[in-house]
Amino acid sequence: MTDQTGSIDAATIDPDTSYRITLARPATVAGIKLRPRGDITLRGDLLKTLITETPDVVLSIAAVA
Repeated sequence: MTDQTGSIDAATIDPDTSYRITLARPATVAGIKLRPRGDITLRGDLLKTLITETPDVVLSIAAVA
C-alpha cells in the first residue's frame, strides 16, 4: 500500500489503481462533487485529474489493495 501526504505528484499515481483520499475542502472532478468527510475512494485516472486541476485540495492518498 502506498501512502502519500504533503505535495502529491500526479506522475506517481497509477491510473488503474483505486486510492483512498483525504480532502482539505469540497472539490469537483469529472462532474463528481466530493466532500471532505467519510471515506472517499477514487480511481487513479480521476485522482490524477483532481490533483492536476486543484493540487492543494488533496491532503493524503493511500492505494487500496
